[in-house]
Amino acid sequence: MRLGEGEDEEHREEALGALLGYVTGLGVGAAYGLARRGGDLPVWAAGPLLAAAAMAGSDLPATALKVTDPTAWSLASWVSDIVPHLAYGFTAASVYRMLR
Repeated sequence: MRLGEGEDEEHREEALGALLGYVTGLGVGAAYGLARRGGDLPVWAAGPLLAAAAMAGSDLPATALKVTDPTAWSLASWVSDIVPHLAYGFTAASVYRMLR
């Protein structure tokens, strides 16, 4: 077995996925803050938009790199992807509104 294969490789991929999730969340939040300087969206509208942007920012690169295949996901997999992104979107929009 080569170095980095097996269990160690899986742990590295999982850690990289989490790190990229943080980067995506920070990037989407920063972009939203810069874009919203001139106006304001209600939280009910901004939350799903931020969720969709965060999902695209994480799922599209993972799909392009063949780390995952969303076409093969079950309903439970989709729900486990959508729910945290929605929580992120509504939280980010709410915090932005509170800080303004």
